[in-house]
Amino acid sequence: MGFLMILITSVLWSFSGVLIKAVDNNVNAYVLSFSTYVFAVLFLGAYQLIKNKNLKVNFEDPWIWIAAIGKTAGYVFMNLATYLGYAYGVILISPIQTIIMLLISKFYFKERISTKSWGAAVLCMLGIFIIGWNGAPLKDILDIGSIMLLLLYFLSGVGESIHVISEKVLIERMDSISINYSIFMICMLLTCPFPYIFGIDTKLLDFRTIVAMFFLGTIITGLGFYLYTEAMKKISFILAVIEIKMSSLFTLLWAWLFLKEPVTVYIVLGAVLFIVGIILLNLFHEEKAK
Repeated sequence: MGFLMILITSVLWSFSGVLIKAVDNNVNAYVLSFSTYVFAVLFLGAYQLIKNKNLKVNFEDPWIWIAAIGKTAGYVFMNLATYLGYAYGVILISPIQTIIMLLISKFYFKERISTKSWGAAVLCMLGIFIIGWNGAPLKDILDIGSIMLLLLYFLSGVGESIHVISEKVLIERMDSISINYSIFMICMLLTCPFPYIFGIDTKLLDFRTIVAMFFLGTIITGLGFYLYTEAMKKISFILAVIEIKMSSLFTLLWAWLFLKEPVTVYIVLGAVLFIVGIILLNLFHEEKAK
C-alpha cells in the first residue's frame, strides 16, 4: 500500500509545474501561493471531520512553525521561479534540496559523510549544471535572468529542506493529517496578506484558473502531502526517495506534452544524473546506518 501511495504522490506532484504555468497570466505567484494553502486547509479539514469527527490543529510545537515557514518559503520561491522560467524547472528543487540536507547533516547534526556520499552529491550538482547550461553559450548562462532563476530555485530548495527535516521530527509524535493540516493552516495565515499587498484582478479568474488553483491546493498539496507522510510510515525511507524522485521524469513529459516546452537532451541527461545521484546518496546513507 505504501508503494501505491508514493506512486500516486509522484504522479500528482509532477503536474505542479504545468498547473502553475497554466495560471501565470491570470494570477501572480503570491496569490497562487495563498489560494493553494486555502484549498489544502479546506480539503484536509473536511477529511479530518469525516475521519475523526473533529479538527486537530497544533500551534504549540515549534517544529510545526519551522516546517510551515520552510514550506511557505519553498513554495513561494518555486512559484516565482516557475513563472519566470519553464514548467520543467521545478525538477531542479529536488537535487538542490538533497545537497542542502547533506550539508545540514554535516555541519548542524555533525554526521560523518562518506566519500561515496560526496561523490553522489557531485552527480546531483553535475545534473543541476547541465540543466542550467542546456547547451547555451556562456554569456546566456551568466545572464542576470538565469542567475536570478537559479537563486530562486536554490531558496526554494532551502525552504523545502527545512520542511522535510521538520516533518521527520513531527512524524514520530503526531498523525499525518494533523501534521499537514497544522502546517498548511500556518502557511495560509502567513500568506493571507498576499492578495492585499500584491493585488488580485477578479476579472482574470476564469474557469480554467480556478480549476487549476483548486487542483493545486486540494489534490497536489493537500492529498499529495498526506499520502506521502502516510507512506513514510509504511515503507523504508530509501524506497520512498527512489520512487518519489521519478516525478521529475513525469514533469519533463507533461511539460513537453501539454506546454510544448523545449525539453532537450541536456535537460533529460541532467535529470537522469541528479536522480541517480539522489538514489545513490540515500543508498549510501542507509548503508552507513546499518
